[in-house]
Amino acid sequence: MTSKMRIVLVLAFFAVVGLMAVTYSKSRSASSQPTGATTPQTISKNTDSSWSKRCDAPQEGAENQKPYCEAFQILSVTETKQKFLEFAVGYRGSPAVANAALLLPLGIQVNAGGIMQIDEEEQAEQFTIETCLPAGCISRFALKPELVSKMSAGQNLYISFADAQGQTMKIQLPLQGFAMTLESIQK
Repeated sequence: MTSKMRIVLVLAFFAVVGLMAVTYSKSRSASSQPTGATTPQTISKNTDSSWSKRCDAPQEGAENQKPYCEAFQILSVTETKQKFLEFAVGYRGSPAVANAALLLPLGIQVNAGGIMQIDEEEQAEQFTIETCLPAGCISRFALKPELVSKMSAGQNLYISFADAQGQTMKIQLPLQGFAMTLESIQK
C-alpha cells in the first residue's frame, strides 16, 4: 500500500469516526435517563489547558446530591474538527475511586486492548476494550491512585492500540492542566 493510499484511508477513517461520535454522544446522554429525558450538562473549558470539566445536572428530587463531574479531553481531526478520541476521568463510589472512560476510533483490534504510558516511561498500564458502538470503541477502568498522581505531575499521556492491520497507533494527550481540572471535580 502506498503512503498516499494510507493517508487517504486514515483521513476517511477519521471522518467516519467523527460522524459516529455525534451518535454516541446523543445515545450516551439519553441512555442514562428514561425515554424522552435528557441530562443537561455544564461544560467549562480551562483556557490554560487542553482539559475541561463537565458535570451532569442534579436529577429531580436530588438537589442536595453532588452532581457527577469529570475531567475530559477530546482529540479531534484538525482538518475536519471531528472527534477522534476522548479520555475522561471522574470519581464514583464511597470512598471515591478514580475511573477512566476512553472512546477510541472504530477499526481497531479490540481483542488486543491497549496501553497507557505517562511521559513514555517504561512502566505501562494495560487496558481492555469492552465493546464498540457506532461512535467508537469503549474502554472503562479504575485508575490506581499512583497513576492519577503520575498523570497530575506528567507532561503527556500516551494511548497505544493496534489498528485493523495490526500497526500500533500511539496517540499523545497533553496533561497540562489535568491536575487543576481533576482537583476542581473533587470539590
